[in-house]
Amino acid sequence: YKSLGNAKTNWQDEIYRLAPSVDVNLSVSGRANLGKAGVLPYRVSGGYLYQDGVLMTDNMNRGTISVNLSPSFLDNHLTVNLNGKGVFSKSNFANQAAIGAAVRMNPTLPVYDKNGIEGYFTWYDAGGKVNKNATMNPVALITQKYDFSNATRFIGNAQFDYKVHGFEALRFNVTASMDLSEYNGKSGVNVGSYQAWSDTENRGVGQYSKEWQMRRSTAFEAYAN
Repeated sequence: YKSLGNAKTNWQDEIYRLAPSVDVNLSVSGRANLGKAGVLPYRVSGGYLYQDGVLMTDNMNRGTISVNLSPSFLDNHLTVNLNGKGVFSKSNFANQAAIGAAVRMNPTLPVYDKNGIEGYFTWYDAGGKVNKNATMNPVALITQKYDFSNATRFIGNAQFDYKVHGFEALRFNVTASMDLSEYNGKSGVNVGSYQAWSDTENRGVGQYSKEWQMRRSTAFEAYAN
């Protein structure tokens, strides 16, 4: 291909977009009468967030749910506080390399070309091979690399406080808590794709990586006062 073409391509317009978001939250709270057992104050809340990134294909989905219970028993001598929160998120990360490529790419060249790899405009050298020293097509960089993750997290806490009948100044307190999270991530470039052939280290064979991580933290405390 010659260095100048007939197109008028704004490469930054091709990779950037408006980034709308949706954020919804709902909560319910009240008190439930347990009869002779006592009362049960409660609060349940949930939320959902969807956020697009300004780069094409970049987005995040996140859901949360929280439960808080604080019942009392035995004529208010035993109070219990239970708290739990779960967070679930799914993210897709756009290829940041497209940003620099959009600045450097020749604006007289088109995004798509039937003679290019997988229909994207492709730089070839004099020998008809992919020119690995040329700026890569920014749109292909965005669409042909996948990089996404799923993450979950749970945070819980339980506290029991008991005032001894007849000896109310004597109290026993027990607290237990947990923080548990898990992360799964995958990223790569498909075999034979434009990006796989244009990447100087890839040479058409593609790439794939996977990451998994789990963390857990627990605590237990008991005392008499």
